[in-house]
Amino acid sequence: MYPGTSSGTRIGVIRDVTQRRKAEKSMHIMAIRDRVFLDSVPDIIFLKDKKFRYLISNKANNALLHLTNVDVIGHTDFYIMDESTAKACRASDEQVLREKIIVANEEIMDGHILRP
Repeated sequence: MYPGTSSGTRIGVIRDVTQRRKAEKSMHIMAIRDRVFLDSVPDIIFLKDKKFRYLISNKANNALLHLTNVDVIGHTDFYIMDESTAKACRASDEQVLREKIIVANEEIMDGHILRP
């Protein structure tokens, strides 16, 4: 029982969430579309936050790293790569933040030369 109500009285709230559900469905569809697009590109694509943690990693990047998204997302290069490769990647990332530019690098990883 609620204070101030008589026995057996019920109080309810009804809210129309139709627009919210539509927006959630739309966002879900966009996320799937974006993932399909990113994974269909043969080039390495990733996005990191200002602490150099991966936010996005496409299939090509994951294949190069021999990892899955679960292993990559939320981690830095130092967690998923050998130290010398991670240092080279960090230097490039710092240049991007410092100069606010896009950098295409040539890096060597697992014997593969990665060119822009």
